[in-house]
Amino acid sequence: MMLTPLVACWLAAAPVGPPPAPADFRKLTSGLWEGVTELATLTPVDGGRAEPSVQRSSRSFCVDDAWKTKNAFLRATPKPPEGCKDTIVSRTASKVVMKTDCLMPSGKSAIELTVETKSPKDYVGHTSSVASFPGREVKTSNTFTAKWVAASCGDKK
Repeated sequence: MMLTPLVACWLAAAPVGPPPAPADFRKLTSGLWEGVTELATLTPVDGGRAEPSVQRSSRSFCVDDAWKTKNAFLRATPKPPEGCKDTIVSRTASKVVMKTDCLMPSGKSAIELTVETKSPKDYVGHTSSVASFPGREVKTSNTFTAKWVAASCGDKK
């Protein structure tokens, strides 16, 4: 499937690893983390049928103080991608819901992201999006989990 820049941008933002997170994100335990993402895409094909596709991936990543300060949800006003507008729908000490609407020459998209910390050593999240282009619409749903693995990141950065 050929991806337009708009869809590619959001798929690139959705893989495993450190997602945007809620206000208490700084309380997450520093060290080595393992993240798992499952991305489901529902794309219309000839005759109006929908062809589902599911991709599952995992990777380890390092959470340290520098990484925590780069997190968009820790800033008062996150900077969305060009052509997009972020809106915080709700935010508590452990959960945030954010909507992002994008309008670009190739089409438009609407994304909703929910991230919730379950403890200082794990978090979960979900995104759902609809990207519309002339004569085509792509729906995606992305779930992710991350768990702390070890105090030392070793050679992971």
